[in-house]
Amino acid sequence: MISMNHGGKRFDWQRVQSVEDLELGRKYLFQPEFIPLLHSYLGVKPGLVMADVGCGTGSFSRLIAKGLKGKGKVVGIDLDRDLLQFAKIRAEQEGLSEILEFKYGDAYSLPFEEETFDVTTSHTLVGVLRDPMKCILEKKRVTKKGGIVSAVETIEGAGKLNFHGDYGSFSKIERLKELEDKTWKVWQSKVYPVLKNTLSIWSDMPPSKIPILFRDAGLRDIKVSGYLSLFTVSDSRYSIQEMIEHLQRDYKDRVKKIRKSFAENKDKYGEEGVTEADIEELVTLERQKYEYLVRKPDRIRQVFEMEARPRIIVAGSKRD
Repeated sequence: MISMNHGGKRFDWQRVQSVEDLELGRKYLFQPEFIPLLHSYLGVKPGLVMADVGCGTGSFSRLIAKGLKGKGKVVGIDLDRDLLQFAKIRAEQEGLSEILEFKYGDAYSLPFEEETFDVTTSHTLVGVLRDPMKCILEKKRVTKKGGIVSAVETIEGAGKLNFHGDYGSFSKIERLKELEDKTWKVWQSKVYPVLKNTLSIWSDMPPSKIPILFRDAGLRDIKVSGYLSLFTVSDSRYSIQEMIEHLQRDYKDRVKKIRKSFAENKDKYGEEGVTEADIEELVTLERQKYEYLVRKPDRIRQVFEMEARPRIIVAGSKRD
């Protein structure tokens, strides 16, 4: 998303998520039938000039740019130059470069004059900033009078909506779940807190407070909406070939993350009883799970492994 250097600390989002993970994790966030409604929540209309603050790889920028129907412009802003370069290439590949551009910039000090944009939005940014109000006020500053400021944020805690899937004859699925849960607990309790302490931007503010911040920032006509992002490879709206390609990318990125996290935090994993042999077994089982599906693609339609993430969508008008 963004990479900052505040207070002598530098945060690079790619320490948390790789470019591949950012793209994979966002490709299926919003079902096609919901996107027009999302555009209406955010105020996306042909002919408008819009900003996407903390754009990362540009996936959300591309989504809103498509709502302009070729008329208007979206500017994605980020402090990670590698992500910006990726975003530019992907925009060109999708034929959006004429209405979508990317600019290096800080969410706390946007490189634009007052009242530049009709709509200023962001996706999974405000909820992680150490000073979210400063960002909201900056988004308001660059928004035209009568324009819209918005934010889309993830609400953690989908709980039972997440499902490991029904893998039938793959007898090692329970052992895989056990190792995944074991390593995830180490990441959550040992690795992640230390990483957070090194960040210059991170906060634990619940997204439910964002409407209050919008109110206190002087935004008016605030609207609060929600959406449940739910993805399963078994969804018949996606072709088998598309899901095979998705599974391949997901498998490769997952293994890379497992190995990288363990290599950088062996002591923390060791404290919780996770050994190098556990990691190698986990990697082997991830491969076997992937092969179980792709060697007999009909199984992809049967497993219904599921991931769900609720999202809050907040939008307010700038009146002064």
